[in-house]
Amino acid sequence: MCPYSLRCEGCSRVFPVFDIQEHGYDAVVCGDCWSLRGGDPGQWACSHCGGLQFDAYPCFSYQIEREDISGLGADAPQIEDCFDGFLLAARCKACAALDTPGDYECA
Repeated sequence: MCPYSLRCEGCSRVFPVFDIQEHGYDAVVCGDCWSLRGGDPGQWACSHCGGLQFDAYPCFSYQIEREDISGLGADAPQIEDCFDGFLLAARCKACAALDTPGDYECA
């Protein structure tokens, strides 16, 4: 469950990737979200083999144009922050299976 973070294999630092209450169109433009957030933090495991190391591929989709947010005035958010969809794809390093740990509609 959201929020998502990734741990670097090289330095072990944890980096936040996505939180439905902070990122995406609804959170940035509307100040609210309708998707689920929460759950117990923990490491995600491959649904095929139980592996714990992945190549991660965060994906963001956009259906908004610059002129759509320019009408919001001086406090308009950056268009890069106004994505309407988020998907976290992962390839297991143990078995090479592809999986989707996260998929959210943000608008």
